[in-house]
Amino acid sequence: MHIRGTTLSEPSVDRYESDFDQRLNLTGPLIRFIRTQRSKQVLAHIDTHLEPGEEVLQWARVKDPRTKDRGFVYLTRARYILNWGDDRDPLSTHWREIDSWGVNSEPQDGPIVGVEETQGARFLQLPI
Repeated sequence: MHIRGTTLSEPSVDRYESDFDQRLNLTGPLIRFIRTQRSKQVLAHIDTHLEPGEEVLQWARVKDPRTKDRGFVYLTRARYILNWGDDRDPLSTHWREIDSWGVNSEPQDGPIVGVEETQGARFLQLPI
């Protein structure tokens, strides 16, 4: 299948595909193409802040439940990186710097992950 000069390959297993996507039939070639392009766009914001050889394993939209700032969190093998998408530099925390963490799954807007680090506490809401 061709879309504006881009060739889409035969359907393959996409690591971002979920049961929800499959139930709503959001697994076709066009949806995969859109998902891939969006992922490239989101990852481009953090690319210059990665160490050589460091790879983003997963990313998600987040917001600060206190300030309502919106951004993305990126997970790598060594750390998580928080990028609010403004003039501030991304915040980076290595996994070994985390003292404790917890999840409050009750908020209607999505679960809140609390992370206690050596520098203080941080709260990230995963909006739904």
